[in-house]
Amino acid sequence: MTRQQKKQIFNALFVVVFAVTLGFAVVNPFFPIYMKTITGQGIGIALVFSGFFLAKMIFTPLLCRWSDFINRRTFILCGLALHTCIAFLFFLLPENILLILFLRFIQGAATAMVRPIAQAFVGDISPEHREGSAMGAFDVSFYAALGIGPIIGGIIGDSLGYRAMFLILFILCLAALFIAAIAVESLEPSQPNLRSSVRYEMNIFRNQTLQGLFAFLFTRSFGIVVLPIFLPLLLRTRFQTSYIEIGICAAAGSVTTAVLLGWMGKLSDRWDRKILITTGGLLSGILILVLPMAHDYWQIIALTVAQAFFSTLSLPASSAMLIDKGRKYGLGQTMGIAHTLMNIGFFMGPLAAGLLMDALGLGSVFWAAGLAGIAGSLFFAIHCPANDEARDDRCRWERFRA
Repeated sequence: MTRQQKKQIFNALFVVVFAVTLGFAVVNPFFPIYMKTITGQGIGIALVFSGFFLAKMIFTPLLCRWSDFINRRTFILCGLALHTCIAFLFFLLPENILLILFLRFIQGAATAMVRPIAQAFVGDISPEHREGSAMGAFDVSFYAALGIGPIIGGIIGDSLGYRAMFLILFILCLAALFIAAIAVESLEPSQPNLRSSVRYEMNIFRNQTLQGLFAFLFTRSFGIVVLPIFLPLLLRTRFQTSYIEIGICAAAGSVTTAVLLGWMGKLSDRWDRKILITTGGLLSGILILVLPMAHDYWQIIALTVAQAFFSTLSLPASSAMLIDKGRKYGLGQTMGIAHTLMNIGFFMGPLAAGLLMDALGLGSVFWAAGLAGIAGSLFFAIHCPANDEARDDRCRWERFRA
């Protein structure tokens, strides 16, 4: 495959992930508020989000592994088609909790076919020793959409209501499906010889670097899931903010991440990835922990931006480390396990947070998420070996100084 073809695939996948994520970002920050009007309880809100992540947890490892042997394009197109159909059904605005749970579960399965496999696709075509730059540039599609979407959703929610939000989701998913069908070319399976390999099945779990990294990603998911679900409730109940103010707060962290990702990606190709991951994870967890101590809306904004900065410090470095190790064991399988562990955190996080909220109050949700992030970062720092990674990082540091 020529460099121009790889660039076309990268650009098409960038637009596809941006469009789908933008649709979700328009709806998701306000979905907890919508669900509260239906259920009135924290556990009801948690079940809707946990069902979504349960489906991702079940289907991501299977689909990502199969994508190592079958064309990744096929899975991406199927996922986008499912997203489009489900978005149309949500446009009908069901208020039956069982129907909403079912649709969110199927939506989670569709999500497992898009971003994780798209990331593996990008790993296939990214140059060696530039994985951080490639993933940093690609993840801008995700975080830029998360930054723009809540503002659009806030404006639509204040003026037109939830029905219009779901219409936007449908249109964007349909556009993403059309672009993927036209512009994403087929690529030969990345690991055709690993189907029956014992190394493919087991050695991935024996690699100490991946063990530490998987633990870090698992605990980091608690913070990722708590902020978009429960921060809008904190803002609404404590500071009586409007939809647009909630949207601005949700966008602030994502915009910070999107702006910094390219630079952080280049930094992760030239500097010690272990230090970047550990430092970013620790400080991000501390800032989540202190969020309930904020005294006004603007302090929440400041803490959210600072947390996003340190989270972004670790993001491209962890993605690059996954790609680097995944090339030995199968990129789809490695990405699938990483996303599955995060989805287990996404599944457990809302349930645990909902129970904590009902038992101890909303502030306890953020304390638990922050402590989980700190623990995962410390485990990664202690467990990740310094041999091969250190040699790679010394080479990157020498290139950086040169």
